[in-house]
Amino acid sequence: MPLLTTPSTLWRETSELAAKPRDEGLNLPSMDLLIAVVGIPHQVILTTFGGHFGDLAQICGLRAHLLIRPE
Repeated sequence: MPLLTTPSTLWRETSELAAKPRDEGLNLPSMDLLIAVVGIPHQVILTTFGGHFGDLAQICGLRAHLLIRPE
């Protein structure tokens, strides 16, 4: 699995990204926002159980594949 480079503007971009969902009434975890900021420019598909990433994918350029836990 390749390591993704971290943008030098990580914190600024994360702060800017946080404002978008907040404007829509969503308060997303900081770690999810950081992961999104690293993944977006690399155009990776994030595979996760985390529903927050689905919300982020609808707001920004994040590509997310959401998994569903079996009951």
